[in-house]
Amino acid sequence: MGKEQYTFADIIGVPEIGERFQKVREYFFLRESTYDMTSRCNVRCEGCYYFTGEKQNTPDNTNPEDWRRLLAGEKERGITFVVLAGAEPSLVPELCGACYEIIPLGAIASNGLKPISKDIDYRIHISVWGNDSTSLAVRKAP
Repeated sequence: MGKEQYTFADIIGVPEIGERFQKVREYFFLRESTYDMTSRCNVRCEGCYYFTGEKQNTPDNTNPEDWRRLLAGEKERGITFVVLAGAEPSLVPELCGACYEIIPLGAIASNGLKPISKDIDYRIHISVWGNDSTSLAVRKAP
């Protein structure tokens, strides 16, 4: 006998659950989207999907005004939190800054080798590959 499937609407349709959901709903204001900033990177980590397939051949858009327009459209769409990733966002600081101007809540996924301006007040998520010897073996960098 299979398990019954419920949708979100089914679950909040239960009065007790729906009432609780409405009470906490105002705190659910984050709507996230992730953006690959560039196909460039300053290391070649083992297994990185940018350098094991064709993604590295994708042309970059390095125009900050284009990124401002993109993020303004995303903001209109309801995006309130951005994650700037791939391949290495710290190599395009002007694009990170343009994104921050439009949507000031976010995070940057970085390898941590190049500092990111403190003017870009996003959370910084740094990839860690174990101790120094493991990092050298996997990332070819400290």
